[in-house]
Amino acid sequence: MEQEAIRKERKRGETDITSQVFDYHRCQKALTAKGVDTTPCEWYGKVYKSLCPMAWVEKWDEQREEGTFPGKI
Repeated sequence: MEQEAIRKERKRGETDITSQVFDYHRCQKALTAKGVDTTPCEWYGKVYKSLCPMAWVEKWDEQREEGTFPGKI
């Protein structure tokens, strides 16, 4: 039972990080499209970049640039 709880907690943490990634990039995209300052989006970026290994961040950045990021932003 304890391992199941650990697995669920890990999955929830991964979901939280993924949400922050999407929130950051969606915020950037939406505010840029409106011609508005994107500073309010920086909080999301700081959160996910502080929680994720840099290798993940770099990979996601590369995927976004190449158009292969596995999600809609």
